[in-house]
Amino acid sequence: MPRQSIRNRDGITVSNLTAILKRNDLKKSDAYQSGFLEGTVPTYEAYMSLKKSIRLSLEKEG
Repeated sequence: MPRQSIRNRDGITVSNLTAILKRNDLKKSDAYQSGFLEGTVPTYEAYMSLKKSIRLSLEKEG
């Protein structure tokens, strides 16, 4: 399955990661998570909100 890049630039878009990242000397996962591909790394606030939401959901189930 091809890897995809999801970006939030004036709306969310999905693109084939190999079409965006032409460099073969970088691991695609590292490039994605590091912010090398602009718009792919979530903001800290969004990450913390997601984490809190998951925790609360799990507490309700338990």
